Amino acid sequence: MRDRVRTIIDSIRDGLFEKEEAIRLGLLACIAGESIFLLGPPGVAKSLIARRVKFAFRGARSFEYLMGRFSTPEEIFGPISISKLRDEDSYERIVDRYLPTADIVFLDEVWKASPPIQNALLTALNEKLYRNGSQEIRLPMKGFIAASNELPEPGDGLEAFWDRFLLRVELEAIRDADEFIRMVLDTGDVYADHVPEDAKITDGEYKEWQRSIDAVEVGSEVIQIVHEIRVALSRAADERARANRTPLFVSDRRWKKIFRLLRTSAFLNGRTTVDAMDCFVIAHAVWNARDQIEQCRGIVHDAIRIHGYTTSVDPGTIAGKLGSLRQEVEQATLHVTEEEQLSPVLVDGEYFRVLGYRSDGEVRVWKGDFEAVEPGETASIELFQFDAQGTYMRSSTCDITVLSENSVSIDGKACHLDAERRMQNVTVSTAPAESDLAAWDAQSDSLIGECRVLLDRIVEYRDREKIEAEANLFVPRRHAAIALANLENAATQIARLTAEIEANRAYYRSLI
Repeated sequence: MRDRVRTIIDSIRDGLFEKEEAIRLGLLACIAGESIFLLGPPGVAKSLIARRVKFAFRGARSFEYLMGRFSTPEEIFGPISISKLRDEDSYERIVDRYLPTADIVFLDEVWKASPPIQNALLTALNEKLYRNGSQEIRLPMKGFIAASNELPEPGDGLEAFWDRFLLRVELEAIRDADEFIRMVLDTGDVYADHVPEDAKITDGEYKEWQRSIDAVEVGSEVIQIVHEIRVALSRAADERARANRTPLFVSDRRWKKIFRLLRTSAFLNGRTTVDAMDCFVIAHAVWNARDQIEQCRGIVHDAIRIHGYTTSVDPGTIAGKLGSLRQEVEQATLHVTEEEQLSPVLVDGEYFRVLGYRSDGEVRVWKGDFEAVEPGETASIELFQFDAQGTYMRSSTCDITVLSENSVSIDGKACHLDAERRMQNVTVSTAPAESDLAAWDAQSDSLIGECRVLLDRIVEYRDREKIEAEANLFVPRRHAAIALANLENAATQIARLTAEIEANRAYYRSLI
């Protein structure tokens, strides 16, 4: 399936440059039986993409029209049958070769359609039905492709019509210089059908595929991704409302169609279950205005990055066992005893008093400056001088060498800090018993073994899923790294745990 669809995509995009995403999504929409809107200036191949997509279907009929303010329903749905009106008093259209009989429909400048045309299109897009006189025609339409160089203006009453377009894709002129040169030098017939006849999709296959698409499963992983996307979109919508910006809203109908689009992507990729990679197409189905495109893309990518591919591997189990081992080591090797120590006396809550430096008053050093100097180091520190009554007089900067916790050398003169004796708790390390060492080594070896097993399992699963992710027909290959972030994180956690186990082993063995 995947190879066949890839052949179709490659054949359709032959001679088109930097339009691969629009072609892929256009084909996806048509096979899903949905609509797609192409936004872009004139001359960026919007109509050509629609014509090329038609070639994917064997014997497909197409209808293409450039809408104008004065376009009439007759131009879209067919002229009124004079003979039916005269002989049978029946108001029916001659629909052959018009929209009601087309497999692929392309309407350019679609927002210029008149209200009667829009109303008829609403039912055609949503229900695939067209009422012709007293009859309801089931439309054979597989895909509806619309285009314009602008979006509908808020307040124009086009909200319902705009909502019917499930996928929205913005097209630009060719940016890459090499691709541009290839385009202008290419002399091939851009309207030629390059899709091999045996790769084309028949009507029978198309109908069978629809039943198979409905049978594709959606797992809990994808449900979680969509849930996170909806929550983030809701927050973004509230922020936009407060800022009085274009509303961001995705209707329940659109979400229903989005899930069928995901199923279609999975089916065409040869899978029976939707996966995280399929979810990237959601970014093209939830924005309503140009300034929402990047925001919605970021929301979708973040949700996939956080809740993408996962395994049953739980590094937390090993982390818990390591925590228990560390606690056991500490209980056996660390003991708390009380010792008498000299502690500098704090003056006014932020100074230490220096004794033996001057006899004419009191000298202080700021607590923070003193504690910032390591024992044995020398630093320039400001000293504060007070008179006998405790009134500040002046300050000066001196070179101070910290000799111990309460003794210093100031400009070569030995001094000490005013200190008092206090009983303090001191943690003392003791050498572990041989039996403890053997038990801890065994536990450490076991944890290292568990880490290796889990890492091998993660790497095997990651490598397998990476091949699948990068082969997705409708998502750029580079997006695989986003979807696989969870597996990379799990592998990193296991590697970190391995290092922590070895560091713990090195610690308790250093006590021997």
